Amino acid sequence: MRNHIRIGRPHKPSLAGLALFLSAMAIGTPTRAQETLAGRTFLSIGGGFTLGPGELWSIRRQPILNPNLRPSAGDPPFVDSLFLSQSVDPGSSFLISVTKYLTDGIGIGGDLMYAGFRSSQNCTVAFDSADDERNALLDRETISNPNRSACDDVRLQQRNAITFDLMPFISWRILPKAEITPILKAGIGLSLGPCTVRVRSFGRNLIDAPCSSTRRPAFAGTISLYRQTDLEAQFHFEFRLSLHRWDTLDSAPDLNGIATSTTVWKSDIGFSMGVDFQV
Repeated sequence: MRNHIRIGRPHKPSLAGLALFLSAMAIGTPTRAQETLAGRTFLSIGGGFTLGPGELWSIRRQPILNPNLRPSAGDPPFVDSLFLSQSVDPGSSFLISVTKYLTDGIGIGGDLMYAGFRSSQNCTVAFDSADDERNALLDRETISNPNRSACDDVRLQQRNAITFDLMPFISWRILPKAEITPILKAGIGLSLGPCTVRVRSFGRNLIDAPCSSTRRPAFAGTISLYRQTDLEAQFHFEFRLSLHRWDTLDSAPDLNGIATSTTVWKSDIGFSMGVDFQV
């Protein structure tokens, strides 16, 4: 915060003057900033960066047929094992919120938040059935494995995992008369998000588990630092901790990749900056 102070002739600073300056920095400008906020409504617009919840699920040994190897009559099929995992990575965020102050310190309102998460998948061949002892006499260089190509394709895929949060909240302006003040907010609402238990490669489902729903509950708590320049405009920096329910696997997939899904709570944090206008 920067206070504009007119200075006349230079003079030797005193302890009293230093104390007065520090007090002014702490409580802000004692004119517009100390007028009442009760009954006023602010529109907030901001943007920033949101960290993803990380890994949602992983399978260490997912069986999958190797179609290029044909067993002899009476022998079991050749089955590879894949390591598969899916995670949600960081992305940009955009937030619009409206706050109405019931008193100078307490407000209620609603948030609409966009989080541009990205979904990334990992796939490696944990066991190649071409290593089976039945193929010990075969020339390995002549044996192609389409499952390796499938894994290469999976790793190259990056999909949107965008979420939209619609959340009513209550806020507490800790120092309502100060020019710079922290504000705490807590809310519970609804999140719209993607299905995250499906992995495809070259038109084939490696993992396919029906999603429970794309509409899920969400919680959020924020702590913001506001600088009030006047009653018509404020600037803020916000730290946000959110809890969302994400899809994860509930059972091990079968040889065709079919499984069941469930949801699990995952946390993510975000940082944003914005401006507030009185409406």
